[in-house]
Amino acid sequence: MSPVSHANGSLVTEFRYHPQADWPELAWLASTAIGLPIDIFHGTRVETRPDWFAEAVWDGDFAAGDFDSTDLFFGSGARRRNGAIVFVPSATTVDRLQWIEAKGRLWVSNSLVALLAATGAELDPTDPSYFAFFGTITQGLRRYRRELASSIGPVHLAYYHNLRWENGRLTEQEKPHADRPFADFAEYRSFLSGTDSPHFVRGPSGSLRSMYRGFLRRAGLDKCRGAECSLVVERRNWLIFIRNEDRSQLDG
Repeated sequence: MSPVSHANGSLVTEFRYHPQADWPELAWLASTAIGLPIDIFHGTRVETRPDWFAEAVWDGDFAAGDFDSTDLFFGSGARRRNGAIVFVPSATTVDRLQWIEAKGRLWVSNSLVALLAATGAELDPTDPSYFAFFGTITQGLRRYRRELASSIGPVHLAYYHNLRWENGRLTEQEKPHADRPFADFAEYRSFLSGTDSPHFVRGPSGSLRSMYRGFLRRAGLDKCRGAECSLVVERRNWLIFIRNEDRSQLDG
């Protein structure tokens, strides 16, 4: 991407944030063109910083925002780095990003609805194949259908791997992988539970409080009170909750 020239002579590619009070709290939409800043329209619970934004948890220091450098990332966001923008989808095949080139701009979002509404793209309401189309992700990252037809051109779906915007081009970038050999199941379980080292969320609880509320709301746990919920795991910087009625699934 060509950087933007400021009055003081510095060359910076800007993130310009536009909070949307009436949007879903964790939704975001980024729009840009070559040589222009990135405009990010977002819900009120998206974390925004000068060099990154996210609605996510990851393995790393929260303030550094280096979630583009790990494969332990759950949620979505983008990181500005070395004149490029890296859009980062979740390290799962359940969530995705979607993008389209329209009206002379690139549009990327974690919400298909937001993307369609912002660009004016329309889908075919008579098409009965959408369920099967989105279900192709169950065939794996190499075989899922990547283009969703719309009235203004294809909407591209992006699961797991990162997207890099640089010099006016968006390219897929393989998500970084760490070498984690597990000698036995005990090592694997230790890794998941974080008993050997802090593997998942790091960061000040104040900065992440709104994210926790969002993830609890997604899991249907935001209304849990007192005896209705049990604290399953507690570490210095992260928490996991589960309903008492579901706790039996963890036993044995």
